[in-house]
Amino acid sequence: MIGMGCTGGKHRSVTFAELLYQFLSEHNHNVRVLHRDISK
Repeated sequence: MIGMGCTGGKHRSVTFAELLYQFLSEHNHNVRVLHRDISK
């Protein structure tokens, strides 16, 4: 499990989570992404 947080309002953690998901998926890892606060 990897948890990421974002401060400063630049949303870097969302971008990094998506890039990490893409990289790991392409290397045959079973991964999923959950954006906990996406609706806020």
